[in-house]
Amino acid sequence: MGGAALLLAFPDAMRQRLLPWLLSYATGTLLGAAFLGMIPQGLKHASPLAISGTVLAGLVGFFILEKLVIWRHCHDEDCEEHAHQGGALILLGDAFHNFVDGVVIAAAFLTSVPLGIATALAVIAHEIPQELGDFAILLHSGLSKSRAFAYNLLSSLAT
Repeated sequence: MGGAALLLAFPDAMRQRLLPWLLSYATGTLLGAAFLGMIPQGLKHASPLAISGTVLAGLVGFFILEKLVIWRHCHDEDCEEHAHQGGALILLGDAFHNFVDGVVIAAAFLTSVPLGIATALAVIAHEIPQELGDFAILLHSGLSKSRAFAYNLLSSLAT
């Protein structure tokens, strides 16, 4: 949430110029974490077929979820249905992500206190850019600064 709080300090005009860059940063961070970290690690512990099937199921599942949440059809440019509605998906995914982070931290503390502290610090370090990206996406979806911050804070309570 520290990154999101920092973004609140920027004037509206500057924040609007920064949002496309921050959205790109958020996308790159998530794709980098998946394709450079998680998938190669998974390939060490499971068959490529299982990993590929899981990745494909995730892509198709989230595509369907996006179509259900952002269902719209309008031919006018200024149609209200063209508003960015991806914020709901971000909040849902972030709440699940934070819940898993909490489970990982709890499991680490149950193993040993030093491991729990190290895991908590690692999760905090990884959460700052991720929450900043989520905040930028919520702003881009049309939420006000205060509402985006409040929703982001609520989803972080799932930890």
